[in-house]
Amino acid sequence: MSLTPTGSSKRLFIAIEMPHDIRQMCKAAIHQHLLPSDKFNSSSSVAWILDEAKYHCTLRFLGEVEDTVIPELSCSLKNIGLKTAPFSIRLGNVGCFPENDVDKARIIKFGLLRETDDLDTLVENVEEAVVKLGFRRELRPYNPHVTIGRVKTQKIHTKRNRRQNIPLPLSSSLKSLLFKSSGLLNFKEDSASIRVEHITLVHSTISGSVPIYETLERYVLEG
Repeated sequence: MSLTPTGSSKRLFIAIEMPHDIRQMCKAAIHQHLLPSDKFNSSSSVAWILDEAKYHCTLRFLGEVEDTVIPELSCSLKNIGLKTAPFSIRLGNVGCFPENDVDKARIIKFGLLRETDDLDTLVENVEEAVVKLGFRRELRPYNPHVTIGRVKTQKIHTKRNRRQNIPLPLSSSLKSLLFKSSGLLNFKEDSASIRVEHITLVHSTISGSVPIYETLERYVLEG
């Protein structure tokens, strides 16, 4: 089954929403630790996400999905909720993607720590459900995180005279924070705990260069 759009479609992803207190912690950490360090040639190298409503953990990015497929997708996610019990994860420390390569960083994120195997089981169940609907299987290892910033890019000309976008260099102080992230923010274990009680189907659109997220449906975990 092909999901190549032939008519009306929506750009979708499946996510875990961050509770209000965790969103506040993320935003405070950005303002207190990361923004003051993000100065390179007197300007910022990172487009920080300061709208706390946008903090989430993506379980599966789907891309363009035809409207005719969405009801079946929704039914599959509801069934996953029926057999999945609520569980807990925890907000981890700041880092970047690609990991272990600060000089090529494109995404700044907070990691999420597994307390049990429940998150991985949920991701596997979501993956099996979407593959049955015709989506290509995701082969990359799952790395749970909350995106908090995207490194800005600049266009350069290659030797073959092709234009290429490369990330702007990060300031040395921001690199140091990312490189020495272990224990940086010292989130208390209890306050950084996230109780996952539902998953969300999200519609993503772009207004200018700013993503706008609309919740289409929430699926309670009640297994």
